[in-house]
Amino acid sequence: MKKRTIIILAVLVVLGAIGGIWYHHNYARIFYYGQVGKLERTENSPGNNPDVHYYLIKAYNDKGQGKTLEVGSVDGKYFVKGHYIKIGYSRSKNVVDYEGIPYSQVPKAAKEKLNHSN
Repeated sequence: MKKRTIIILAVLVVLGAIGGIWYHHNYARIFYYGQVGKLERTENSPGNNPDVHYYLIKAYNDKGQGKTLEVGSVDGKYFVKGHYIKIGYSRSKNVVDYEGIPYSQVPKAAKEKLNHSN
């Protein structure tokens, strides 16, 4: 009985660890930093809902790895061209959230890439 309980607990621990790794890999946010460029497209929303304005932003994480992300504005607001943006990204949901930030909050590796792409 004791050996069986230990085996069951070991299996549960292994399954929990695998589930945690899978969840972290797919749903953890990775932050990318970019500079707002031109408006790509506007999507009209039905009813009294505000339109969504989409921007393609070439962004870089804190290691300098780049990714082009499509970011849609909330509440029909336009982004200000040239401003810096921090984008939360997950592999399963793509862009999760964003916020405008000052240049001083952009990590060094991302700053270097952003300065070379301009």
